[in-house]
Amino acid sequence: MTTLEQVALVAAAVWLLCLTAAVLVLVRQVGLITVRLSLALPHYDVDDLGPTTGQPVPAPLLQSLDAAATGSSDLLFFSSTCSPCREVAESLRTVALHGHTLALVAGEPDGARGFAELLPTGMAVRFDPQASEAAQELGVQAVPYAVRVTDGVVARKAYLKSVADLDRLTGPTPLSAAGTTSEGGR
Repeated sequence: MTTLEQVALVAAAVWLLCLTAAVLVLVRQVGLITVRLSLALPHYDVDDLGPTTGQPVPAPLLQSLDAAATGSSDLLFFSSTCSPCREVAESLRTVALHGHTLALVAGEPDGARGFAELLPTGMAVRFDPQASEAAQELGVQAVPYAVRVTDGVVARKAYLKSVADLDRLTGPTPLSAAGTTSEGGR
């Protein structure tokens, strides 16, 4: 093999390595793009992927999460490998959280514990398998996601694009004459 052929072979190998790395980075971004597109596409709304507003939360689940069957609890669902989750978790340190707030962090133990260090000091945290089981039982399919449970019932829910979404979720719950939330059945 001549020197020119060797150079061509090395160049081809480097080019394939670069393409492989680019594909891996693009695959990782597909999830983020899907979530971001939900902002622009009305037919795909990640807020609708969670539990139904008004759905009762099973008492055993509330007990296992130390969430109150009366009053309000905010359940924040995260994944230790999710970039938007990290952004929201870090920004939680800048806001005052009111009431019982529980973070549920899915992922392998070391990554989840490292993720929990991003959360505000003193915030209650549960890890897998409890976090994944709670998400599955409530139908949470996208993270970061928050569910407000009031008197054992899903009162509000939201995909957390920013801390402002959490503020919207934890604000006063306006009730209609029928006693349901004003969030249009979400």
